[in-house]
Order: sequence, then structure tokens, then C-alpha cells
Amino acid sequence: MITSLEQRRARARDRARAMTERREAALELIDGREVATGAPYHGDRTIYNHWRCRCWPCTDANTQWFRDNRKQAHACKPHGHSLR
Repeated sequence: MITSLEQRRARARDRARAMTERREAALELIDGREVATGAPYHGDRTIYNHWRCRCWPCTDANTQWFRDNRKQAHACKPHGHSLR
């Protein structure tokens, strides 16, 4: 059966929405922070972003990624311009 591009996109959107809803349902408030208890592992930026996990290891990994990328961006700027 051949489906149109729009039908395939609609199915993909539905699957993505369903996954987001399942992940949001798995969030638990632990020590005042939303933790994705269903996440396969912690301490990674991917889990922070896609699972919305705010445990300290995931938060630290996300923060470190931004710091590293900010340093790279500044290293490429001529004459030491900042990102203001």
C-alpha cells in the first residue's frame, strides 16, 4: 500500500506526540525536581532535552555542553568579541 507523504508525516507526528505524552507521564517530583524515572540512563544532555529530566546529573551534563559550546564559539571569534 502506497501512502502519501502527508499521511506518513501525520503518522510520524502522532507517534512523536504519543512518545512525548508517555515520557511526561513518567516524570516524578523528587526533591523538588522533575525526574524522568522511565529514562534508560541519566547524566546525558539527550535525556535532559528529550525526556525533560531535571535530575542533577542530567542538568549538569546539559550545563557542561553549553559551557563547552560557548567556549568554542568564543574561540572562533576574531579580536575576542563576545556574544552580547
